[in-house]
Amino acid sequence: MEEIIFPTDGLTYSAVNVRGHGFENFGTLQKLVQLWNERGIAKSYMALQVDNEPLQMVPYTKTESWFGRAWQQLQVLWRFTFGGWKLTPDRVKVLKETYAHLDSLGAKTTAKVEQHANCAFCQSKVIDSQLVLDGKKVQVLYNYAPIGLGGERLHFLIVAKRHCPAFHQLTKEEYQEAMELSQFVQERLQGYFKEEGKPIQKVFAYHKTGEDAGQSVPHWHMHLVMTQNGAQEWLGKLTVLRNILIGSFKLSADALEHQRRKYTALLAGE
Repeated sequence: MEEIIFPTDGLTYSAVNVRGHGFENFGTLQKLVQLWNERGIAKSYMALQVDNEPLQMVPYTKTESWFGRAWQQLQVLWRFTFGGWKLTPDRVKVLKETYAHLDSLGAKTTAKVEQHANCAFCQSKVIDSQLVLDGKKVQVLYNYAPIGLGGERLHFLIVAKRHCPAFHQLTKEEYQEAMELSQFVQERLQGYFKEEGKPIQKVFAYHKTGEDAGQSVPHWHMHLVMTQNGAQEWLGKLTVLRNILIGSFKLSADALEHQRRKYTALLAGE
């Protein structure tokens, strides 16, 4: 239980923070998801990490309408941007009781999930148009609809090669490689932009499972977004707001190919 931090200022009443970085917290995250599922707390959730802060796990309530999903996602975006309410001692006590037996759970993963013909991330045409770095079990793509407006839009997707709709279906090896490639991309681009005089100031890494959490493609992928100043950060959040309400705007095929070639070369050290 020492990995769990009960927030005093939460995104939702059931959100928790998890210590550790990268694949170190994989087992704890898997157990959290299992507990939420077994207790009927949530089947949809988001994992969010900003720089080196504790990772936040946010459960989403089941909703039956687009409006309900949008409203819940807007509430989380608002609290993430401006802060949430302070949790009462009674609420913290309930949280501690809820997760008291977390360590006794055995994390479960599903290794065998077949490719899905109707999944965008299972189609070679989609992957080839966005691929900037290829790993053994995961791939790094440049997002075809990057967050932000103008300037460098440093928005990448780290995608499992195997078709895994949900985070709990990932293996530890897949998650470990995803974290390692995420760190590699951050370090390589930080070095490049620092030399350019535009160092990266903040890094956001998040992944979602389930329609209620806003998962757009039912195939596990992690967003990696880097900003170089405060204006970019705010424009990015405004883009997220727009995406929730009216959907995302795609880059043209030529613009996407330009970005794909640029970041393929940068990550290769060329």
